Amino acid sequence: MLEVNRVGYQIGSHKILEDVSASFLPGKLSMIIGPNGSGKSSLLKIMSNEIHAYTGSIVYEGKELAIKDTVRLAKIRAVLSQHSELSFPLSVEEVVLMGRYPHFTFKPDAHDLLIVKQVMDKMEIRHLSERNYLTLSGGEKQKTHFARVLAQIWEVPEKGCRYLFLDEPIAFMDLNFQHEFLRIARSFAGSNTVVVAVIHDLNLAIQYADTVLALNKGRVIVQGPPEEVITPVIIKEMYQIESKLLRHMDVPFSILVANR
Repeated sequence: MLEVNRVGYQIGSHKILEDVSASFLPGKLSMIIGPNGSGKSSLLKIMSNEIHAYTGSIVYEGKELAIKDTVRLAKIRAVLSQHSELSFPLSVEEVVLMGRYPHFTFKPDAHDLLIVKQVMDKMEIRHLSERNYLTLSGGEKQKTHFARVLAQIWEVPEKGCRYLFLDEPIAFMDLNFQHEFLRIARSFAGSNTVVVAVIHDLNLAIQYADTVLALNKGRVIVQGPPEEVITPVIIKEMYQIESKLLRHMDVPFSILVANR
């Protein structure tokens, strides 16, 4: 379990987050929604130990997160950002292998290489293993980086949880890749895995999230199941736009945006 306790964060006099409290359970795909500037990415970076100058506390399984936990965290926590990029002509397999760096000192062993192959199979990019990363499409590059972060925390820890943080990972993906990506993220959220994703598309949040945290102007509006969070009232509060929710046979409901 991951707990956020009264977290505040500001740059100069500008408050980014204020008194934010939330919890994220293993076995659930949790999503954070909100308009631009609401503090979504900042909160994710605080939870993943990338930002340290905040007030309040982040608690992993009852233990407060410490700045010096980098070595331990690297083996149980992985982060995929919206802009993951490389400028070196590495092969796809070499990029995925980078996720195993925290687990070996000088060279990977057979176990590390096996995990790389398993992850590439999971992401359906095994056929790209020898391709130059720089020649890939945007969607293929993002799938490669997703494989890299999965390789980092592929093994289930003997004790405690593993943590996967996704910061708007599907922003530049084609529609089919978006759904494939989120299906894999949801399947990865097991009984001992906490998965938290920042996302803009409310329809996708409705379809794939188990729980949703809504932020606006750096504060929590509500956290709960998508049908309780993504409502016309809350959408109006966050985005100043009128909306209607339409039910569908295969999906609990989808959003129809009406007049501003």
